Amino acid sequence: MLVRYFIFLMSFQLFLSSCSVFDSNYNKEKLPGDRQKAFISNNKEGNLNKKVASTKRCTNLKSLNKIKLLAQKKIDVFQTIGVTNKPLATKNKVIILTSKGELIAYNLDLNKKLWSKSLNNKSNSLTTVGKIIEENGVLYVTYGVNKLVAVDSQSGKEIWVTKFNDVVKGRPVIHGDRIFIHSAHNEIYALKKSDGTIIWRHIDAGYVQSTVADFAPVVYNKNVIFQVANNEIIALDIEKGTVNKIFVIHNQYGFKNSETHKYIPNHFFIENDVIYATSKDGKLMAIDYQTQEKLWQQEINSSTKFLVYNKVIYVITDKDELAVLNKKTGQIEYMIDLNSCIKAKNNYHRWTKPVIYNKNSILITSYDGYLLKFNIYSGRLLASVVDMEFVTSSPAVFGDYIYIISNNGNIYKYR
Repeated sequence: MLVRYFIFLMSFQLFLSSCSVFDSNYNKEKLPGDRQKAFISNNKEGNLNKKVASTKRCTNLKSLNKIKLLAQKKIDVFQTIGVTNKPLATKNKVIILTSKGELIAYNLDLNKKLWSKSLNNKSNSLTTVGKIIEENGVLYVTYGVNKLVAVDSQSGKEIWVTKFNDVVKGRPVIHGDRIFIHSAHNEIYALKKSDGTIIWRHIDAGYVQSTVADFAPVVYNKNVIFQVANNEIIALDIEKGTVNKIFVIHNQYGFKNSETHKYIPNHFFIENDVIYATSKDGKLMAIDYQTQEKLWQQEINSSTKFLVYNKVIYVITDKDELAVLNKKTGQIEYMIDLNSCIKAKNNYHRWTKPVIYNKNSILITSYDGYLLKFNIYSGRLLASVVDMEFVTSSPAVFGDYIYIISNNGNIYKYR
């Protein structure tokens, strides 16, 4: 029964990802700005790495520490089925976005619902995607339609709402008095944080590939930087929205119009003038932001998001391995066979993006309900939880507390 439910859940999410909001006839207007592309050089053969580290296995499953369950709240399962966004945790509450477009704040310690706010006027429609961020007591929420909503985090009252010409599903980014957001058809919007007024709008002139995953833009060096599904990273002027730079991560694969709705889980991160990015064929690479030279490349074969923290990069491979790479060289320091760390419930093990916990541990959840805690330095499995089912989002961490939402209608609070 559980296996059938999981298969249904995955099919349901894929169906919603390919709904009619991604119109192949979507009209694109061209905006000013040169589209001079910098094709990333492959000449530094000495820095193109292959996997060399051996894979570790978990061997101490019977002597693990306990992750204590502090609170659990049951919600209507229909509210949470298909939800892929993680909850937002604050000092005294956890906020979730349900699949029916409802924003709900709970105090799990008191087992009390603080407030709820319906964002979706169509009560029968479902959304499995959306993101919540908070700054200075204000929530900024996307929920799979063409709106960004600002909500008071204490009362749940709407402050303002902005409508776009395109669907927005990803995480908004706040920089100073502005908000930047990336739409499903590769539009970037700059808004006033105070009232949601659109300051400028950039429409990628050459492509219409949808970016179904959570592609939040990055503000860096007076640019708003985003990645599109054809493996380009584009840097826009933060004031005008015009193109300053284009990095072509991998140009081997062409796209046809019929592939407009293709799901390409690319991801990138920028730090200290280095871009860390994944390509369509599963490579992880580092690129010099100023010179556009490739610093290193690793054939990691991963379709998930990676985490850059301190001197290393954490990424889960398509073979269910946690790979830990040296950020400077790209060499793999160690790998962990995640399937050796669990007692299999079924054959469907999909893993969420790693999360840092208390600066010394890594947390990972699996779709079939495991929570694993690893030592950040050695990779040793420290603790695990096996009591959940159908967890499709990363844990939310606030201080010592861990919040997890499941598709079968539960919110968990651990420590």
